[in-house]
Amino acid sequence: MRQIRNLFFKSIALVIIPAVTAQKIKVRAVGVDDKRGEIIFREAGALVLREGYMISGQVEFSDQRGVVITRQIVRVTRSAVAPDYTTDDLRDGYREAVRYSDGAYEILSRDHAADPERRVRLQVPEMKISAVTFPGFSNFVHRHWHTLAEGRPVYFYLIVPTRRDYYLFRLVKDRLNGTGDAATLTLRIEPGNFLLRMFVDAIRISFSMKDRRLLRYDGIHFVRDLPKYLGRRLRVSYEYQ
Repeated sequence: MRQIRNLFFKSIALVIIPAVTAQKIKVRAVGVDDKRGEIIFREAGALVLREGYMISGQVEFSDQRGVVITRQIVRVTRSAVAPDYTTDDLRDGYREAVRYSDGAYEILSRDHAADPERRVRLQVPEMKISAVTFPGFSNFVHRHWHTLAEGRPVYFYLIVPTRRDYYLFRLVKDRLNGTGDAATLTLRIEPGNFLLRMFVDAIRISFSMKDRRLLRYDGIHFVRDLPKYLGRRLRVSYEYQ
């Protein structure tokens, strides 16, 4: 009788509590170099969200001729703020990737298509401070939304594949613009160390106060500036469908 009663209540719970379904949205963006006054790339792809958090996605970056130059694939496995991802530069075969397995973050990288992949395992001390990968920024902001909106900084360890290491950074409120549905919250990404903040330009990311989606990115971008093989400061504007 007890087993039947328990089964009955579990069945009722499944009917009353709806399953959280995933939402697929399209994302488009334009990356502009303001100093040179030119469009560097156009971004297009799709993200899968659950309760406002991105759980997977794939985006492609095309040059001014419409040729795809970079592709990024993202998938949340263990941590929403440090998702696994792979970024491939289709021009020369450069690759960087981060994956979590067996208690550590594994960084995979190569400089050219013909090169063997280098692998480094990172143990990040995540007792009080979260580790974050680049595609996890929006999820990290979503998780700490109220703290950031109130003006309190949030610290994190940023995993940087090009350095095969992690560094302490912080997110802090920069300004609040507009009102109502048009209001935006702009945050600064900057080194956690006070002295480094004096010499390193902050990255600024702006989010809609209405739906907490990323609207603008101002700073060094991971799409490389060939043949220099380095990122450049860009202004990237996003829209969603």
